[in-house]
Amino acid sequence: HYQEEPDWDRVQQELAAKGKVLWVCNQVNTAIAIYQHAKEHLGLNALLYHSRFRYGDRVKHHRAVVDGFKNNDPILAVTTQVAEMSLDLSATLLVTQIADPAGLVQRLGRLNRQYCGHALDAIFYAEDPKMVGFPYSQEDLDAGAAMVQSFSGEVNQAQLAHWLEQLDVISKPRDHFVWLDGEWRTYPASLREEGYTVTALLEQDLSIVATLKASELPKYTVPLPSRNIKDWPRHKKGYLIAPKTQWGYCSRKGAYELKEGTAV
Repeated sequence: HYQEEPDWDRVQQELAAKGKVLWVCNQVNTAIAIYQHAKEHLGLNALLYHSRFRYGDRVKHHRAVVDGFKNNDPILAVTTQVAEMSLDLSATLLVTQIADPAGLVQRLGRLNRQYCGHALDAIFYAEDPKMVGFPYSQEDLDAGAAMVQSFSGEVNQAQLAHWLEQLDVISKPRDHFVWLDGEWRTYPASLREEGYTVTALLEQDLSIVATLKASELPKYTVPLPSRNIKDWPRHKKGYLIAPKTQWGYCSRKGAYELKEGTAV
């Protein structure tokens, strides 16, 4: 189903039926906003997983999502492009922003992987016009929307595999893998993130990392966008240090950008 806005009623209906909902956003900030609405306004059992956690926290969130899809409780996992490659799970409902065709096929590959005997729903909704280019171009989004709108009725894994074969993805020729039609398929594509990132430490963590061995520092690193980093200082081990006036952090939501001391 393609629509302009996400269908929260359908999500709540799926969770009430003890379903497993995977929601994939195109930006970390979008994922955080969706998660907060689900958790704080609707009271849903929601988990958040994206690339902008401290490495140590990211491992915990990854495990929580994978484990949450294995038990019998309803769950909503709000994620970003990390779901396309790193999450081995089977959702009963997929909600996703429109992305490029390769990304959408990867996301669809997380729906109904443990086939339940009938087709399951996927809800596609439009990208925020202000976010075009972060990371998908208008051409990417148009191609993704055209692919979705070309689906008529039920789509099986063999059809998704056919789409992968037909895709002419302009990217570095790295092999990526998706489980389709009972086997691992490869296709050339790049896992899109929001532009270039740098691996940084957070200023608010400096007192903690000061007591750590060099080998333990990576647990506190966070991938952050490479904009506005010109004046950032460096740690003695070479990591950039993100000022606490620019970046906040909590273990539940990850790193979030601040503007004049408030969250963006």
